[in-house]
Amino acid sequence: QFHPYFDIAYVVNELSSTIAVFSVDRDKINQIAQAARNGESLELFKGETTLTLIQSIKTVPEAFPSTINTCGRVCVHHSGDFVIVSNRGHQSIGVFRVQKNSSSKGQLENVGFYHTRGKLSPLL
Repeated sequence: QFHPYFDIAYVVNELSSTIAVFSVDRDKINQIAQAARNGESLELFKGETTLTLIQSIKTVPEAFPSTINTCGRVCVHHSGDFVIVSNRGHQSIGVFRVQKNSSSKGQLENVGFYHTRGKLSPLL
């Protein structure tokens, strides 16, 4: 899921119970898209990246064994202030605050884990 204002993407890693935070090189994406529209060879972009991993954060508490958990979905709140993720084994919703200062812009800080007791949450 892409952040609505920052050049950041959030990817849930279902089996490792983590959220990967990537910086997005939108300029490079636009260059690739323009080359594709112009029918140019994309070989020029071979080996270049549009995503750079800047953080990986657990979706369950450290004390909880991630081997008995899988993640469902990651969502970015429309305000861009929070990211939430569903945890199947832990039966919880993990809530993370999006950092806004320049040195860690888009990175996540854990707010808390909220148990669903195995029921669907109205948040998702």
